[in-house]
Amino acid sequence: MNEWLKKRIKDKNLKMVHAKAPLALEVTRADIAGSKQKDPGNCAFACAIKRGYGASAAYFMRSTAYVEFEDRVIQYDMPGVMQKEIVAFDRAKAMEPGVYQLSPVRPSARPETKARRTALRKKAKRRAVKRAASVAQGKRVRPAKPKRENHRVANIRTTAFPVD
Repeated sequence: MNEWLKKRIKDKNLKMVHAKAPLALEVTRADIAGSKQKDPGNCAFACAIKRGYGASAAYFMRSTAYVEFEDRVIQYDMPGVMQKEIVAFDRAKAMEPGVYQLSPVRPSARPETKARRTALRKKAKRRAVKRAASVAQGKRVRPAKPKRENHRVANIRTTAFPVD
């Protein structure tokens, strides 16, 4: 979750919850026509969820959706189909109307799980430092793996909102 959204949730005193069930939303041609490119709060998906579920706001990032109601913000995962529609919409405002389904947040993507994973990584890093010391002393030798390059999709919405 980006800093702008964290600040908004804190300022409005909203409760952040993870979705427990999938959510289907119907995107119409009117939603597509009344939406804005590269704007997570006013894209066609956001317009559809505000219209269909009475949400006060909705933010569709690259892989996660946040639906804001008066007292809480519900976090959803977006399937690959919706992510691809966002890329097409942000580049050319080309999108197909239809029914899309948001998924509940995977347990591995929740903050508490990420914190646990980070702690394990730090522990593993300490072990790696000890191993490096033993390699320097000539006790252990292993070939290094080549670093894998990550592809970043260009010309789509940013991960941060402008500050109001």
